[in-house]
This record gives sequence, C-alpha cells and structure tokens, in this order.
Amino acid sequence: MKTMHPSVRPPVNAVIHRALASRRGRRMSLGACSLLFLACASAACGARTQLRDTPGSDLLHPSGAGGASSSDTGGSGPGDGGSGGDSCNGIPCDAPPPPTCQSSTTLTTFNPTGKCNGGQCVYTKVDAACPAACDGGACLPAPSSIHLTVGSQHSCVTAVTGGIKCWGHNDGGQLGDNSGQESGVPVAVVGLSSGMLALAASGDTCAVTVAGALLCWGHNETGQLGTGSMQGSLTPAGVSGLGSGVAAVAAGGLHTCAATAAGAALCWGANSSGELGNGTTAQSLVPVAVEGLTSGVTAVAVGFGHSCAIGAGGGLKCWGLDKYGELGNGTTSELPFKVPVDVKGLSMGVLAVASSSLTTCALVDGGGVKCWGHNLDGEVGDGTVNDSSFPVDVKGLSAGVTAIGVGTSHTCAVTMEGGVKCWGNNSFGQLGDNTTIVRHEPVDVVGLSSGVVAVALGFDHTCAVLKTGAVKCWGGNFYSQLGNGTTTQSLVPVDVKGL
Repeated sequence: MKTMHPSVRPPVNAVIHRALASRRGRRMSLGACSLLFLACASAACGARTQLRDTPGSDLLHPSGAGGASSSDTGGSGPGDGGSGGDSCNGIPCDAPPPPTCQSSTTLTTFNPTGKCNGGQCVYTKVDAACPAACDGGACLPAPSSIHLTVGSQHSCVTAVTGGIKCWGHNDGGQLGDNSGQESGVPVAVVGLSSGMLALAASGDTCAVTVAGALLCWGHNETGQLGTGSMQGSLTPAGVSGLGSGVAAVAAGGLHTCAATAAGAALCWGANSSGELGNGTTAQSLVPVAVEGLTSGVTAVAVGFGHSCAIGAGGGLKCWGLDKYGELGNGTTSELPFKVPVDVKGLSMGVLAVASSSLTTCALVDGGGVKCWGHNLDGEVGDGTVNDSSFPVDVKGLSAGVTAIGVGTSHTCAVTMEGGVKCWGNNSFGQLGDNTTIVRHEPVDVVGLSSGVVAVALGFDHTCAVLKTGAVKCWGGNFYSQLGNGTTTQSLVPVDVKGL
C-alpha cells in the first residue's frame, strides 16, 4: 500500500474497498429468600398454581439439608409428597420456573429439583444481587470504567465523567454529535451521559447502555444500524427490539451483531455472505437470531463478511465468508457458510475473539493468541504470508496476553505487563514501531511497555487506553482519527487531546 500525503483525502469507502480489492490481485479484499414457587404439576391442579411466603423454610438453605416442615407447606397428609399421597404419584418435579428479575437489581432463580406437595411442585427460590442491573431474566455485566473502539477512520471512548466521546471521520454521522463534520479532537455523543457496557465501531458506531439498551449511529446503507430502515443517523438511535437485555456488540463494515444478557446471538445488516447466520443470504434491517446460538453466547466479533461468537464453555463458532479461511474450520470456500461452524481446535477455553476484515484472532486460556484467515501482510502473525484456514499460534505470544485487537490488515495484543505488540501492514505507521515496515510477527509499540489495558484497531490507525484513562493513537490520520488536533500521520503513539 502506498503512503499517501496528508493533503490527499480520499473518500473513506473508496479507500477501504480499493484496499480490500487490491490486497492480492486475485483476492477481494445468596442470600436465601422467603418464597417458594408452587408450580402446577398435573392438569388437575389448574388454577391452584401460586406463590407462597414461607419464611424460614429449610428448603431454602443452600446446602439443601432438611425438608419443609408442616407449617412451611401447609401441613402433611394424604396429598403430601413426603407421605406418598396419590396426587403426587409420577410427578418428577424437575421443571422449575425460568429465571426472573425480582427487581431491577435482583435476579431470582429456582433450584432444578423440587418437591411435590398436594399435586403441586415446590421449588426453592434463590435471590442474587446484580451489581449492574437485572433484565430479561439475567444479570447484566458490570461496566468497566473505560471502553475504547476504533472504526475504519474514527475512534470513540467512554469518558471518565460518563458518556462517550468520538473523533475523526464523520461523513455518515459516526461521531454522533449531530454535525456530520470531522473533528480532530474528541466531541461528546449527543444524549449519552452515563456509563456504557460496550462500544463497537466501523463505518457506524454502537453502544450498550448500563440498562442493556443498544443504540447505533452513522452509516446505514445496508441496515447495519438495525433501526428497520436504511436511513443513516447523526445521533444515537435505538436498535429495533433491543431496548434492554443486550450485553455485547460488534460492528463490521456492513453488518452488526450483538450478544444478549440471556446468551443469544443476533445479527443484522448485509448478508450476501451469510454473515447474519440465520441460514439465508437475505439482508435484514432488524436483528435476526443466529441459528443454533440461542443461549450461552458471551461475546461476538464481526469481520468484513463473517461473524464469530464465543459460546458456553468458551467454544468458538464462526459463519459467513470463508474465502481465505477466516472461519477457521479447516476449509476455504467460495460459497458462504450461512450457519455457524466450529472453529478447529477451539471447542473450549476461548476468552476473547476479534476481527475486522478477513482475519480472525482468539485469546485463549493461559493468555495465548491464535489467528487465522487472510495473511498477505503477515496479520496472522506466524512469520509467514500464507493464509491459514485454521488457528495458528502467533509467534512469541503463547502466553501472557490480556487483550487483542484486529484491524483491516494489522493486529495487536496487550501483554500482562500492559505493553502493546503489533504486527501486519504498516504502511501508515499503524504498528507504532516508528517505521513503515510490514511485520510478519509481533513488534513492540514505541513507548507503550506498560500501563495499557485495551487496544482497538481501524483501517490504518490504532489506539490504546491506559489505566490512567488517557488514550494514545498512532498511524494514518487523514481524517483526524488520531485525535491530536492534526491530520498528520504518526509512526509512534500520540496523546488524544481533551480526555
């Protein structure tokens, strides 16, 4: 890729698509509580299903010792399960009620095995506090103090005082300040003044509020905002049907995916490569369920034409485009995988997953990093430029990594010491090693050997957030995406102003 003079300002979509198209000529580019739930265990009990206060019931003890006394259950007798009454014969009591939110901060669950009493199943009820919030029968994850995301040519971070600030390119309103004008320094996103659970960006930006609502803004030419239309937005707009219960979000070039607090994966937007995972290639302007991923999902990642999700037990599945092996299932295909497939060798133990273009990486137990897919610029990090259809180890990063990020053609990792290492394309200095030399394996980012907690990558720039809350960026800066008030690229990290 040729280095471009800062005065030359190509349309961002043209830059991205030219880059993808030219990458390789031939390639496209308990507290115990005091309630028992009595569920009707036979058709005969009908309307008798009820909730009963039973203070001090032994059934509520976490150890499960003892049983309900006669005062707890309304007395024993012929209908009591403990005495073998006919009304309880053949009733297994193994279908407890689903988890519910007793309040906005309390999650109520029920023991899986109950006791029959007079034809009704009695289940122990347990309350647990949700530090962030309870919604949809699940505790929402507690927000960390700082979240960072980088789009193709813009960047955003959660402000220490609350809300979100963004800077850089703004042709589609991706900064969310209702202006549509580029900004060389951080500007506040309109209407968001409290903490966020998650951020994601590409040509658009999305945020999950503490209450679990999903909001998106910016480009929307394929319905990637999920609002039910293809009208872009200069300010945050609610994603259809996701006003609560969202835990994580990932934004790609033309589609978006989210994980709900209940563990389901949903996607929307472009779908020509099956990237929505619903068994079709039909575009959707609103979220649709990913086939087979209705529970257990903890994280999602989105690439140029594919998507991935971490499921129960840390197993990783991907779907969509697989031309360069980006699904990691050991194959390459010109035909899309329209439903999730298992990533080879990663059926458990995956802690994080990242993607942006045609490459995917995973952080696994022990802090090792594995990558696969497109590798023209060495972005897989195995020391070669050979594509890989299955996960391979990144050189020198078999342990000790705490966070990862993947850009259009480069990749970075944060070490346990808080240092940053990057590899891949470096035409604009996006590796931060004070050169523009392409690297096929990790190199240290100048000046960032400690103190970093997260890293995020775009088309040609990279940003990192420090423990102090400061943000540093480096690489291309045609659209002021480095946030230092200039449009001059930097081969080493520079401070983002105004944070």
